[in-house]
Amino acid sequence: MFLILHNVRYLVLVCYFGNWLPYRDMKISEIQKHVLSGKREHLSSYGVEEEYGNIIKAAWLSDPSLRPELSYLFDVLEFQKTQIELKKFKAVELYKETADGGVPDAQLRHAFALPRKFNVNEFVRYLTMAADNGNTAAQFNLVIYISMEIGYIKR
Repeated sequence: MFLILHNVRYLVLVCYFGNWLPYRDMKISEIQKHVLSGKREHLSSYGVEEEYGNIIKAAWLSDPSLRPELSYLFDVLEFQKTQIELKKFKAVELYKETADGGVPDAQLRHAFALPRKFNVNEFVRYLTMAADNGNTAAQFNLVIYISMEIGYIKR
């Protein structure tokens, strides 16, 4: 129990950012032996992004006194969230620029990259542009959208 309590920060971070449960195929005694010998899961094999991997690694340091405080972790995560939102905003701008240039894949991506609270007409306009330019995924999604709008498919 002592080992698990000291690694709560690590477990929460790994489960949240890695979207996986570490050590799921190991018994508690095997986990204890593994961790106490200084070993950890390999984050790269689970698709954890580098910036989050560094946060997780700091939270799983063997010496609990060297681990960052939970409040620090929350601050870092909030900063990371802000950076991600800025990247998403920039991506939407780039998709729009490329979509307006007539690239069907960008038209589709821009339609689906619009913020949740967006103008539905803009979504339909870019989806239609992509469909008209031969993007089969856009054609499929446009049929689904229209079918939902006319009540053929229940939401």
